[in-house]
Amino acid sequence: MSMMLDRRKLLLGSAALAGLAALPRAFAQPASPPAGPFTLPPLPYAANANEPHIDAQTMEIHHGRHHAAYVNNLNAVAKDHGQIASLPLEQILAKLSEMPEAVRTAIRNNGGGHANHTMFWQVMGGKGGAPAASWPRPSPATSAASTS
Repeated sequence: MSMMLDRRKLLLGSAALAGLAALPRAFAQPASPPAGPFTLPPLPYAANANEPHIDAQTMEIHHGRHHAAYVNNLNAVAKDHGQIASLPLEQILAKLSEMPEAVRTAIRNNGGGHANHTMFWQVMGGKGGAPAASWPRPSPATSAASTS
């Protein structure tokens, strides 16, 4: 078998290489600001506040792209469904069975993802250490019962 490089192999290889080179840039594009009733809340602390356990780049990608995608997708659904756009997210999720069946899955996935991530940023806290005094703690009796 000859290892000769013909024109077709050269063109295919070049196209594949160019595609691979563009791939990181495609995923690194910042999400466009969401247009619609749902907005991406800012991180409540600096992106590097959880270092060394979670680096700033991971936080920026997870918040600015992943969470933003949930918001953008939810706004895309709301654009064509006025009843969704007029309700707070908590009510939309609570009344999921009343939402149009055609977009129910998109609402559940993107609305749920948006709600979960909004809570996630708050729970992570950005400071590390023990939970705040207001964090619900089990009573000593409950803790003892769960360990026995």
